[in-house]
Amino acid sequence: MTEQELSHRLSTLQSEIARSDAQTRSALVDQLAHAVRALESFGGTVPRAARRVIENQRDAEIEAMFDNLPV
Repeated sequence: MTEQELSHRLSTLQSEIARSDAQTRSALVDQLAHAVRALESFGGTVPRAARRVIENQRDAEIEAMFDNLPV
């Protein structure tokens, strides 16, 4: 994929993630993270919004691990 195609893929994935349910979102965020790494390997600029989506998903997954811990 070219840098332009990867940038377009990032936009498409972000739109899909915004419309997805929680179960689908995790797989889409994994695809987004892969596309981000590929774009970085080309030396391309990754939009902050894409990084934010990935970080938010990681935070949610980490938080979910602690939801059922006894206090």
